[in-house]
Amino acid sequence: MGKKLIYTQTNPLFVNDIGGGGGGGGTPGTVANGQTSVATAGTAVALAGTTTIQSISVRANTGNTNNIYVGNASVSSSNGFILAAGEGVSFDIDDPAKVFIDSDTNGEGVSFLTVAA
Repeated sequence: MGKKLIYTQTNPLFVNDIGGGGGGGGTPGTVANGQTSVATAGTAVALAGTTTIQSISVRANTGNTNNIYVGNASVSSSNGFILAAGEGVSFDIDDPAKVFIDSDTNGEGVSFLTVAA
């Protein structure tokens, strides 16, 4: 386990490898899943309600026709982490309500998994 370099288009991001296989930070207690879409392109949408987690994985839906942007409450097409259809990213965070998405196209979205202690 450790840092991995994930490439999505032209954006590299270091993330923690939280995969199984022994060693490292222990066994997660709860895995949750969900899907979120952006009803109106250009509007940031929180992935989920507030809850305590350790990490999150976000994947742009494979049926998306344009990009998804991941970031904070002010995410937009000009500042977000870009995910094309089928691309994903994983990172440590304590609350999925702090993660927002935006899109180029109405109705497109992501699926996500959270891991809690």
